[in-house]
Amino acid sequence: MSERNPQLKERIAYELNVLEAMADELEAYIVKSEVYRTILVSTGRGNQKVEMSGGDLLARMQALQAMRENLTMDEKDRLNSIITKLEVTKGEFQTPFHELLRRELKSRLATLHWSRDTQPEGEKEEASAADQSNHLRIAVIREELADKQPAETADELDALEEQLNDALDRLQMGQNPSP
Repeated sequence: MSERNPQLKERIAYELNVLEAMADELEAYIVKSEVYRTILVSTGRGNQKVEMSGGDLLARMQALQAMRENLTMDEKDRLNSIITKLEVTKGEFQTPFHELLRRELKSRLATLHWSRDTQPEGEKEEASAADQSNHLRIAVIREELADKQPAETADELDALEEQLNDALDRLQMGQNPSP
């Protein structure tokens, strides 16, 4: 593998550390039944507090898997080990883990609605970084839950996604994105 740029190398090391810390905390996270949990992650720059949720864990795992071609063999082995640990824990606690994901899904949906309602009229087509993060986590949660998500939540998410796509289409055609 060719030499990686220093920022990518640092990002991969950080994300692996965070995902590993989340894997170590997953059972306690599920048993405690808190949708959001603050964990302590040991990084090259000392300890750092990171907010953990099931959606965040899934999104980080997916992001690292997408960057797999940029990982060294040792990093790939470490990622595989972390993923195996996560999958075992998720399997042992599937029902309570999925319940936490359903609660997180509702929370993230409420946050998106609040964000959209409080945005100035002319800026509704622009998703903030927080909204983009929420959309990503909603997508990975929906993927994990597949057909196990509540119908009303799925319908609400589908309607929100359709509204966002319609606004993007209108924006691309040079029209006002607000309905």
